[in-house]
Amino acid sequence: MYLMSIAKASPGERVYVSGANLNTAQITELKGMYKDLTITNHTIKDIKIPLRRYMQYRITEVLLEVWHSGLNNVYIATNADVFLNRPINDLYSLMQTCDIALHFTKIHMEKKMIQNGVIAFKTDNPVVLEFLEYYDQTTKGSSLMKGADQRGLMRAYNNFKDRLAFGQIPHDYIDGYCRKGSHMWSAHLKGKWPGYQRFQYELDIPVSQEKPEWWIESCTMGGE
Repeated sequence: MYLMSIAKASPGERVYVSGANLNTAQITELKGMYKDLTITNHTIKDIKIPLRRYMQYRITEVLLEVWHSGLNNVYIATNADVFLNRPINDLYSLMQTCDIALHFTKIHMEKKMIQNGVIAFKTDNPVVLEFLEYYDQTTKGSSLMKGADQRGLMRAYNNFKDRLAFGQIPHDYIDGYCRKGSHMWSAHLKGKWPGYQRFQYELDIPVSQEKPEWWIESCTMGGE
């Protein structure tokens, strides 16, 4: 539904998907949903931490992956469980004045974290690559606790805030309450299932009343 929301709200965007354990049928289905789509699929196995937590920490690897893809010079990285409501032109305008844009919130900063559901960066400054590599190293190891990805982003920011220009991503780019007018909705704050149903409604898809088997499996995998 993320791709469908982009096709509806901002069809001119070029989209890169870093997938994990997708089969051929799934890749074909995704490519049929959006025309300007690049998919890189990865085989994930033999991990030493719960799968869901590992997938959260993959954000650091994905940021490096898109940097090295060379597909563009400005990237806006998001979680997959979000919904785009409006074109994101103002984020591109913001990136004219900074190297990296992050979503700084009081509740996260007080916990020595930075929310990482949306991260934007440019590739014309090589120090940005140093930042991404440093951030990637903060999520490596088998004993990482929940939230290490957001604490790691805070560490990276503190280490590079004097070397890079950072911008503030507007709060309506990570709206977990699905308010009208927000650029982007997140399914995190009010729960993924209510968010999934709301996304269906906005796309004129019949709203599911029961969670399908694949949903139950994906949401219990890893024990979290």
